[in-house]
Amino acid sequence: MGPTGLPGTNGTNGTNGTNGRDGTTSPTGFTSRSVCGADGTTLCALGTQGPGGGFIFFVDTNNDVPGYDYLEAAPTDGVFSGGQARGQWASTVAKCGDAGTADCQLNNLVNYSMTVDYRAVGTGRAATAAIVARHDAGSVAKNVYAAGVADTYSTATASDWWLPSSGELALM
Repeated sequence: MGPTGLPGTNGTNGTNGTNGRDGTTSPTGFTSRSVCGADGTTLCALGTQGPGGGFIFFVDTNNDVPGYDYLEAAPTDGVFSGGQARGQWASTVAKCGDAGTADCQLNNLVNYSMTVDYRAVGTGRAATAAIVARHDAGSVAKNVYAAGVADTYSTATASDWWLPSSGELALM
């Protein structure tokens, strides 16, 4: 056997391949909206800081709540500031009750059966919108009742806040 020869030169690199197409949404409901971490790669987890600056209190790992991958509590209390109420829970506008003519402080938004529809996880946003619509119809400034304050609340990175439903509040 003879001596080993000198090493040869490296070959040229091949061309880059094409990027694959986007995949489908995971059956667990996680999408790109499920990313919460400041690094842009961390998936939402209970108790972690969310994209709006608050804390994640619900992660829909089983895709049980259509339209929501996670729920985040606001980082500060928009209704109470320094222990002082900025508004009241409801106003006395006469746009509530079955006929839409009753005092909103003393009556359900519409009727009891509709109120029950707004108790589940994932219904707080719709309930807040319904309350705001009733008060808007009565020309009530949003800064004097809780749903209006929540509806106008914003942080540097989010402006889609609402009051929690009783189901959402229980999760918090």
